[in-house]
Amino acid sequence: MAAIYPTSGGVWDGVASIHPHLGGTATIRGDLTDDDRTVDRYLASLDEQTAADSTTLIEMMQRISGHPPTLWNVGTIGFGTYHYRYDSGREGDGHTIGFYPRNGKLTVYLMDGTARHAALLAELGRHSTTGYCVYIRRLSEVDLTVLEQLVRASFEFVQSKAREGPIRQILWRPASRAGRRRLPGTASSSP
Repeated sequence: MAAIYPTSGGVWDGVASIHPHLGGTATIRGDLTDDDRTVDRYLASLDEQTAADSTTLIEMMQRISGHPPTLWNVGTIGFGTYHYRYDSGREGDGHTIGFYPRNGKLTVYLMDGTARHAALLAELGRHSTTGYCVYIRRLSEVDLTVLEQLVRASFEFVQSKAREGPIRQILWRPASRAGRRRLPGTASSSP
């Protein structure tokens, strides 16, 4: 198992973590006994609109996953877990679905990546994306029915992969280009 590091500046309410795909392992809970209270305390630190949107996302993700919200670091609220073990030796647990609320914006994590969901994302409303993140300013700017379909599809996909055993690759990264042949005179699209 990779080393565990405390969240920014130290352990916050007994939680030490690093995001599994951004440099480390997932949450290690110290002596926390009331995750909901900790989540509520974090939500109370947000502006009113972001806290209200977060409550909606918590209800949605709990309904989809059947799991209560868990604070994974100083701000990520996750639902369910999966185990990963990469060829590099890195091993740990990640949240199956989750989001990161900050004042005035929300990041919804699709751990299987945004590329798989292009058709639904086209119907979502105002947002932007990166590899596995969907950035939303306010839930009022997106279609909540479409958002729920996205989150449900991502949850079900990651769960199906996790049932096969530890996940062996970062699901949102494109398949390796190793072994692919380029046509003469074409440039590689890899950085």
